[in-house]
Amino acid sequence: MNLNQLQYGKESPSGTAVVATKRILGSMNYVPDQQAVIPADDIGKNVPGYRAVKGGKLVANSILIERGYFQILPLIFSLLLKGGITPAEQTTDQEDYLWAFDPDLTATGNTPDTITLESGDAGVQGFETEYVVFEKVKISGSVPQDGRDAPIKIDIDFFGKQNTKTTFTAAIAPPVVNEMSGFLTRLYVNDSWAAVGTTEKTNILRAFDIEIIGGFAPAFHGGQSLTFDAVVEGKKSILVTLTLDSGADAMALHDALGEVKFLKLLFEGPAIGTGDKHSLAIKFAGVVMDPKLNASYENDVPLTTVQLEGVYDPTGGKMFTVDVTTNSATI
Repeated sequence: MNLNQLQYGKESPSGTAVVATKRILGSMNYVPDQQAVIPADDIGKNVPGYRAVKGGKLVANSILIERGYFQILPLIFSLLLKGGITPAEQTTDQEDYLWAFDPDLTATGNTPDTITLESGDAGVQGFETEYVVFEKVKISGSVPQDGRDAPIKIDIDFFGKQNTKTTFTAAIAPPVVNEMSGFLTRLYVNDSWAAVGTTEKTNILRAFDIEIIGGFAPAFHGGQSLTFDAVVEGKKSILVTLTLDSGADAMALHDALGEVKFLKLLFEGPAIGTGDKHSLAIKFAGVVMDPKLNASYENDVPLTTVQLEGVYDPTGGKMFTVDVTTNSATI
């Protein structure tokens, strides 16, 4: 019997374990928080060793969300890019909350929110992992040409402090969610940050892969503990690969090899009450790196793939921003 589940609670302060308050509709395999090493001791025998040593503790794992949904996005980007975001309701009494993630690129001023994660099979053993921070997120999807289901997959790499056996927090209801869809994904291409998101390229987008690295990493120090005691911040990055119908717009990107373009990918869902729609908007400045004209064919339609790597735009003062609108005011 499969009774696997993922639950979490927001920590305060970071690193102090808390009970779970919400569920994640995703999956995760268990990995140990320590590794054993067999020292190659010379003891006068043809053997690899006779003893083992364990090192420090660190959970390095991943979460797979096969069917991405808007309500999980504030959590993802609060742990990946910047914590402490206060969402703003866009329409009075409609609970259409805008979460604006505009990470600071000039200093290490992007303290992530952290969670305690409960995972495992409730029929076997649950585990608690505190001080969880997200390292990398990949969002991928396509527009199926048979008109069938078009879920958007979200892969999350994370690190956490340690695994501790636990009993799952009880009575957490499954969330009510609104799924993202490849059919409702829009592409905009412009020539400046000031104009980004103003020129939509319609009837062209077939598939996409978006990889964002938040730059956070665990920091270990000598002392009395085997676990990390701080989180440090390094470079952020974004890498986007698009599959497009070959044509004038795809050719324009092909011809822009080595040039900076300003793109917006907009994922939309249903309206929240009478307010704004559920949405995810990713804006970024990217250099066209690897255009492949007519790289493949689908139903005899030629398709072009274009890869763009994020760079800093001195004029706009940004590399990328992420805006999420959904009906949740908390992570």
